[in-house]
Amino acid sequence: MARFEPPGDGRRVDTPAGYTLTIADVAVRLEVIPTTLKRWRDIGVGPSWYKGQHATSPIFYREAEVAEAVRAYKRFLKSQSKREVRANIDRANKASRGKARARR
Repeated sequence: MARFEPPGDGRRVDTPAGYTLTIADVAVRLEVIPTTLKRWRDIGVGPSWYKGQHATSPIFYREAEVAEAVRAYKRFLKSQSKREVRANIDRANKASRGKARARR
């Protein structure tokens, strides 16, 4: 089963010009959780990003690069067979049922 990896080199940039989307905005557009964006930054894939000099500075993404990642994600989804999609859904459902039982 192939995993979606967004286009881009996931690099940090030095200039904030044009970087306006927050992590929450990007996560919603790409239909991923913010932790996925962190993993992409760590391994160097996906849209480039800007963060200020302070440890608590927010991270911003450029809209054009995020739009390209969204288009790539949609192409990826169209390339999957119905059998692969069904298997992914079943696997996710099994995993979530197991976690619910463990909490009881």
